[in-house]
Amino acid sequence: MFELFVRTALLLPPKRLQTYHQQVVEQVRAERQVQHLDVLIPRLTPSELNVFKRGRNASPRGPRRLTPSIYQRATGFETLIGHLYLNDLPRLVELLEYVDLTVS
Repeated sequence: MFELFVRTALLLPPKRLQTYHQQVVEQVRAERQVQHLDVLIPRLTPSELNVFKRGRNASPRGPRRLTPSIYQRATGFETLIGHLYLNDLPRLVELLEYVDLTVS
């Protein structure tokens, strides 16, 4: 769901397909998801925070390039996004307005 949001947000202005893909990948990488999460955490309700915490992957093994902390927080972020997409779409849209998708 988050990748779809990013793809839609970055679609315009038109650009080369490779550039577009690189911009999307930059936003949906685990490291960037954790940065987005840091912005959203203060705005989460206690129940949303609980979904995030329960959604963190308990396994410390993720991709080699990631620390266990980043991997777990990114999986919690994805769980929260999916939960809100299925259960409270207006709240998801409200939270995603705070996500900064500026390309570096």
